[in-house]
Amino acid sequence: MLSKIIFILLTITLLAATITDMRKRVIPNSLTLPMLFLLSLIRIITGGWEYFFGLIPAVILFLLYIIKPNGIGAGDIKLIAVIGIAMGLTPTISITFWMCLNFLIVVMANRLMRKKIYSLPLAPLIFLGYIITLIFPGSMIYL
Repeated sequence: MLSKIIFILLTITLLAATITDMRKRVIPNSLTLPMLFLLSLIRIITGGWEYFFGLIPAVILFLLYIIKPNGIGAGDIKLIAVIGIAMGLTPTISITFWMCLNFLIVVMANRLMRKKIYSLPLAPLIFLGYIITLIFPGSMIYL
């Protein structure tokens, strides 16, 4: 029952992040921080400590953000952190992989059409990676 509630909350959060990122190019803290707090609380209470390993992709992206702040937004990193605590390490790696692949496809398609991209909202690509990972669980990268 709890896993279904987490799934619904995560899907709603990703959908809301996608919409706001596409419209305003921002993922508000009011969306990600309460989810991080709630999911952390749930994982601590239920003893789901292994889900905290799901934060590793967010930590790596944060380190890249420190090196190159214009590359990825802090909201995208917090959204990956939400996914990490909700789903754990392996699905989060898979979603991050699909986000990167989707990003490359969009960039290459725009280059072929000779369009310049100045910024690209990542939340829709994260959401697409989430959907791909759910539909094709065998596509996950296993450690």
